[in-house]
Amino acid sequence: MPASHDPLTAKPDANGEARRPSGGRHAAGSRRLTLATTIEVSIWLVAERFFTAKGAFRELYERYETRVLRYSEERGVDRRFLRLNAKEVSELLDFRSLERLRDRQLDELKATSHELFRRVNTTDKFDRYVSEIYHEASILKEEHYRVSRFAEEYDQSTEEEIYHDALDEVHEQFPRKVHGIHDLFDRAQRRLEAILPEHVDDKVLIRSFYLFGDEILAQIYPGRLEDLYRILYPGGTIQGYYAAGISFLEGGFREHATACMEKAENSAEQEREIGDLSDEATKALQEASAALAKLRAEQAEKRRSPSGSQRLPAASRRLKIQPVSPPGTSPAPPKEDESRHVS
Repeated sequence: MPASHDPLTAKPDANGEARRPSGGRHAAGSRRLTLATTIEVSIWLVAERFFTAKGAFRELYERYETRVLRYSEERGVDRRFLRLNAKEVSELLDFRSLERLRDRQLDELKATSHELFRRVNTTDKFDRYVSEIYHEASILKEEHYRVSRFAEEYDQSTEEEIYHDALDEVHEQFPRKVHGIHDLFDRAQRRLEAILPEHVDDKVLIRSFYLFGDEILAQIYPGRLEDLYRILYPGGTIQGYYAAGISFLEGGFREHATACMEKAENSAEQEREIGDLSDEATKALQEASAALAKLRAEQAEKRRSPSGSQRLPAASRRLKIQPVSPPGTSPAPPKEDESRHVS
């Protein structure tokens, strides 16, 4: 960081506003920082939508695996040779969840990924994986719908052969599609993990991961945000929290910045249990401690100083009299808290 640019004295920037729009957990763009450029929004939206979609698929996948293994154990049959009726097959996956995954979460992810990565003659591997996931999920959704309708509607007296042929096909397709989608999500995640470090200077991405990362990464990494920090930064969680703190300082969000610097300090002990601190982690820890000391000194000074931009005479303070503005001027607006834009 250049010596001439001190985030501790920087004013809030025009792009610093952060808010969580209404609309529920899965609302489009539900976790973004406003007033950002298209590229800034897109890289965050790609990450958010991917991790959200993978988390939703993981719930479906775990339900599928749990039920298949239960049937296999109950019947004493290897899962490869397990035969279920149409109703049992249809209950391996929750159709509404699968439908929401394909029609909403994957559709939004595919559109955002195309916008960011796709060009006339080329695209990134991540975008290809996303397209394949969408295609395979579409087939799985239709297969699930077909077997569900058979379970409810087929006429055993006249359609038994059709029923068994369809069920044979589903027994082959379901494991292949479910495990294939699982593998594609893992490949796409590895590619995204290689892309994200290129964007660690993107303030929208860094601030958003700090604010919302633990929520969207809950189904992805055991350690949630801190596991991602270990992927993004050579200095691990210390450098991750420090980078987020610096970004918040540059936006004028001192409360968030203070919290980040405190977490950087607190994570040092945990990182030492894993191994010796890297040079990057050591440097980030030193700078986080220095920044935190300045922030705390600033907060202490604020507590000692009277609020407001002007110190009123004692009598005016007791009587709550506001100073009179000079003729022809408007009264100065009250000073707002610098963290007012962070929700």
